[in-house]
Amino acid sequence: MAEKSEYQLRLSAVAKELSIVDRQFSLSCGLNDNFLSTGQKDITTRQLVPILRKYPQVNPYYVLLGEGTPLIDEKFVNEGMIGRYLLQNYSELQIEVRQLIQENTILKAKLERLTAPDGEKKKRLPKRKRIEKPENKQDKATASTDEV
Repeated sequence: MAEKSEYQLRLSAVAKELSIVDRQFSLSCGLNDNFLSTGQKDITTRQLVPILRKYPQVNPYYVLLGEGTPLIDEKFVNEGMIGRYLLQNYSELQIEVRQLIQENTILKAKLERLTAPDGEKKKRLPKRKRIEKPENKQDKATASTDEV
């Protein structure tokens, strides 16, 4: 028996994760029944695409590069789910960034109001004193005649 390639070893690990024997895995993907037992060095797109179509939970990065886990997390299995997940997270991050920019702008404006250009704190203006007005003109007139 020929030595298995890295791709075949990884696909055997995928089949094991799926609880399927190698032969059954190959046949279910429309490949030769001894696909995982021959000494084939490389894997082609003609072999990989049927595998990914039949088992969308298979991680292509794992099969091709040996990175990650043999199977993708369940929430990413549906077609386009990864893209939708990324777009949703991206839009949530955009909203958060806008809110942070707005908050930052408000805080900068408050800081500018509190500090002078030379770094000293601006003095607050004293509160205005309320000037009391006389009630009517007669009271004014009587008040002035009473003083004399």
